[in-house]
Amino acid sequence: MASGVQNTKNIRPVGGGAVEFLLPMSRLSPEAKIALAILGLLTVVRLGFCTTIDLVPDEAYYWLWSKHLAASYFSKGPLIGWTIALGTHALGDTVLGVRWIAVLLAAASGWQIFLLGRRLYSPRVGLWAMIATASVPLFALGSFLMTIDPLSVFFWLSAGNLFLNALEKDRLRPWIWPGLAVGLGFLAKYINLIELLGFVGYGLAVPRHRKAIFGRGGLVLLLVALACTLPVLVWNQQHGWITAEHLQHRGALDRGFHLHPAELAKFLTGQCLLLLPPFFLALCWSVGRVFRPGYRDEKKEAAAFLLALFLPTFLLYVAVSLNKAAQSNWAVTAYPSGLILATAWALNRRPSWTKGTIGTAFVLLLLAEASLFLPLKNDPAHRLRGWQNLGAWVGEMEQKSGAGYLVGSNYGLAGEIAFYTPGHPRTYMPRADFNENQFSFWPGYLEAEAEKAETPALYITDDLDAPLPANLRADFPKRTIVGEFNRTTKQGRFIDHYRAWKLER
Repeated sequence: MASGVQNTKNIRPVGGGAVEFLLPMSRLSPEAKIALAILGLLTVVRLGFCTTIDLVPDEAYYWLWSKHLAASYFSKGPLIGWTIALGTHALGDTVLGVRWIAVLLAAASGWQIFLLGRRLYSPRVGLWAMIATASVPLFALGSFLMTIDPLSVFFWLSAGNLFLNALEKDRLRPWIWPGLAVGLGFLAKYINLIELLGFVGYGLAVPRHRKAIFGRGGLVLLLVALACTLPVLVWNQQHGWITAEHLQHRGALDRGFHLHPAELAKFLTGQCLLLLPPFFLALCWSVGRVFRPGYRDEKKEAAAFLLALFLPTFLLYVAVSLNKAAQSNWAVTAYPSGLILATAWALNRRPSWTKGTIGTAFVLLLLAEASLFLPLKNDPAHRLRGWQNLGAWVGEMEQKSGAGYLVGSNYGLAGEIAFYTPGHPRTYMPRADFNENQFSFWPGYLEAEAEKAETPALYITDDLDAPLPANLRADFPKRTIVGEFNRTTKQGRFIDHYRAWKLER
């Protein structure tokens, strides 16, 4: 086994992330103390305000997954369902029960950013990079929403730090941990597997690490990561590789690849806004300067590692967006390393300007988060409100119609009414002739023994212009409108309109 290089000037060995939490405060650097204080404050605030906003449709949908635990799911790996199951087992089927792990993951990811910035550059860079990342809308939203992104980002960053730890050791065992982190990240979001390509790229860029990366240590990392993919592969083999078809459809690749520059511009514009223009431009500039002819820097290896974590994901979605713009959050794993690189460059060139910009963004973040507690007329999170009121109304319609179960017109709405309707009634979607989402793999109202033929159903739709689905009309010959409802904010601001149908066979 080839040993990693010890005590290099560019990538310095430092204390491990989890262990450092256990050190006495007197042994921590000032920057580490500040970082922990900020993360602690943000965690307390976020645990408070995460309950003031209703679950978004994807969260409610994933909550339903947690009630049907499986080795994998139609569009995602199993980790999101397992995580929510753990959270609700501890704190119940509540908003806090669904979200508290996301809040803790955001804090843990912030600490990983600090450790990576400190390891590659300095404690000052680690601290400001952590604050910068927490300040941008993309990560601020992900700090309390229980989607796949908090899991994906945490395991991506952990894998990066663990990979550098393994390079510093002369043993095989440390290589298990980055492989496990990559594999667990894959079980949350499939893009995490591309981090292996980043590690390969780093090995090619830094010759003195090649023997370690392409030797037995790298093989252990690879095998552990691939072993973690088995649940997803086995589930997909049993279900006709439906996830591969879904991913191809999400990228519009099932209709062929065509160049659409406007789609790429749409993707890049969205990334710029979600990262804040000053940060995005600094990121692009700092990445571009590394490839400038004659580039020399004593931290060149540090830049190479950060680029290895940034470029594979970012360039993949740039390529995808040449055909159809990728969703705004798809490239989220790329940006922490890019922001560390940008912070290091900016602090070296314009320290006062950099600290002022990051500090201002952070203060604005805190003000925005504090505003979620207030009954503002122009509520920035108004689209996330009103689901609890909808659930209460659905409960009333359920009693009025004598319905025994619910049917939602789409998976997000089905998840919301299942979560917020009192008693969490059984909820389905209209029968489909093809596999369109996870409901296609669960027993429908025709297969479920609990749904007797004489029991009415309550169908909730938010698309009042569309006719009732053909299969729904075939399954329920008698259909009656029993009510309509406007979802609004606490201030009465209109959000959406819903209709309830009583369905009878």
